Amino acid sequence: MKISITGRMKGNKIQIGYRMFILSMIKKILSDFDEKYFNSIFFHDGKKSKKIKSFTFSAFFRDYKIKEKYIEVNGEVKIIISSADMKLMMILFNGFMNMKNYGDFIKLSVNVEKERKINKDEAIFKTLSPIYIKDKDGKDLDIEDENYNKVFNYYADIILRSYRGYGLNKTLEFIPLNMKKIIAKEQIKGFKEKTGKEYIYIKAYSGIFKLIGNTEDLNLLKELGVGARRSGFGNIDLF
Repeated sequence: MKISITGRMKGNKIQIGYRMFILSMIKKILSDFDEKYFNSIFFHDGKKSKKIKSFTFSAFFRDYKIKEKYIEVNGEVKIIISSADMKLMMILFNGFMNMKNYGDFIKLSVNVEKERKINKDEAIFKTLSPIYIKDKDGKDLDIEDENYNKVFNYYADIILRSYRGYGLNKTLEFIPLNMKKIIAKEQIKGFKEKTGKEYIYIKAYSGIFKLIGNTEDLNLLKELGVGARRSGFGNIDLF
C-alpha cells in the first residue's frame, strides 16, 4: 500500500536533510496515535531498535532549486509512504488526514495510491527514491560492482525476514536498465557529534531496473522497499 501526502512549505523552503524532517513527521503521527505502538517500532528495551522498519518513503518537489543548506520549493511537495503493513498504513493515513501542518509543512491533501500487482516472476521497476547499497565494511557499492547483485539480495532477504519471519523464496536477479548515480546530501542524527561534519554524502542510484525472482517476494519488496537504507531511500514501484 502506498499513500501520498501533498502540501506546501511555509517560506518556500525545506532543509537539505529533508528525509529526517519527513521521518520525524511520521514518528509524531505514530507517537500521537499510541506511544506503546510507536515504541514497539522504534525502541527495544529502552534503546533505539536496530530492527528494520516495515516502511519506506520518498519526496518530490515541484518548481525547486537546490541551495547549499536548503531546497527552495515554490511548488508543491509530494510525499509517498509505502508499506505492506496495513495497520501501520491506516494509522498514517488517518493521522495525516487529521494533521493540518507539521513545522513548516502545510498539508493540502492525502490519497491512497493505486496499486498494481505482479503476476509473474519478473517485473520492471522505477525508483521513487534512490537505492542505496553498501558492503559489509560500510562502503557504498557501485552498481557495476560484481558483488552488487549479491549484496542487493542480502538486504532484500533481511527486509523480508524482518517483516514476515523468513527471507527470500528465491534469489533475485537485479538487472539495471537505465540507472543513474546520484549523491544525496543528508543530515543524520549523531553524525555531526561523531565526525564534526554537518552532512553525510550518500552514493545511490535512481532510474529503471528489472527484478527476476519469486512473485510473492517481488510484490512485498515493491511495498517494503529495497536496499541498505530505506528512510527516504529504496522506495520503488512498477514502471
